[in-house]
Amino acid sequence: MSFLSDFFSSIKNKLTNKKTLSEPVKINTFSAIDQLEQEALEQPKSIYESPTPFAIHSNIASKQTSELIYLFDMAYVAATADNSFYLPHPYKIHHSGKNAQKFEEQFHADTEFSNEYLKKNVKLSKKLDVHSKSRLDLYDSIREVYPDFCRNMNQKISPEDLEFYKQNKSKFKKCLSSRDSYSDEIPLQEQLLEYQDNLAKLIDSSDFSKACKIEDTFVLSELNIFLEKYASLPLQEQSEFAKKKITIKQFDGKKNKIGVLTFAHQLKEERENRVGLKQDITSSQNTNAKHINPKELQSENDAR
Repeated sequence: MSFLSDFFSSIKNKLTNKKTLSEPVKINTFSAIDQLEQEALEQPKSIYESPTPFAIHSNIASKQTSELIYLFDMAYVAATADNSFYLPHPYKIHHSGKNAQKFEEQFHADTEFSNEYLKKNVKLSKKLDVHSKSRLDLYDSIREVYPDFCRNMNQKISPEDLEFYKQNKSKFKKCLSSRDSYSDEIPLQEQLLEYQDNLAKLIDSSDFSKACKIEDTFVLSELNIFLEKYASLPLQEQSEFAKKKITIKQFDGKKNKIGVLTFAHQLKEERENRVGLKQDITSSQNTNAKHINPKELQSENDAR
């Protein structure tokens, strides 16, 4: 009995004096170098360092959306759209039999064509970067004087024009989004030609030109309102605003600056030319010209 009492007393003492174990020490298995490498991987890289069809086209689509929704420049997007389509990167599909050699040759031809078209995609992507960024900055500056600049279009044009414009814009966006997966049954060159032919049929139509004219007229009206509001500002405020400049970073790294008012007047002149308020000698001789062909737009100077 004495033995059992001593045994239970011993157990009780152990339970009473039991100490809570501390949390196990967590050991970081990654060195400082590993962490730096991981952070470097997480840093966003320029899509132009190792361009891929998907990354470049995603940027093109994003900039086109900005041009269409915020900048109201459908004609510019149309004028540059030939090199904006997505072409998938070719991959080998196993074939056997007498046609194996033909498909092998097609794969190599598609690869070469895809690489060459990607270069055109990259060039356009960089061009859109400059064009969109500079004009978004311009619009933001203009809104310091005219907050509603190029907003609420549905309240500023007729319902008929709005509906017509929206229908044609929707058709255009659908055309831009043409995209098929890779198949060695159809050469990529033929696939691209089909996209470009469908685009040409749309943007060469009088309906599309009319839609562009509705848009250009709207932007031109908004610019005129801005200039009127600017002219009504106190002289001191006019002077301060006139000092504002926009930095335009070209894709080659060079930076140019342009005054906000100068840029606004250039944009005004550009839209006037499009809608026919200003015509050169050649166009004034053509009295039968009734619409604008977006392919004839001058778009080399992206800062304008």
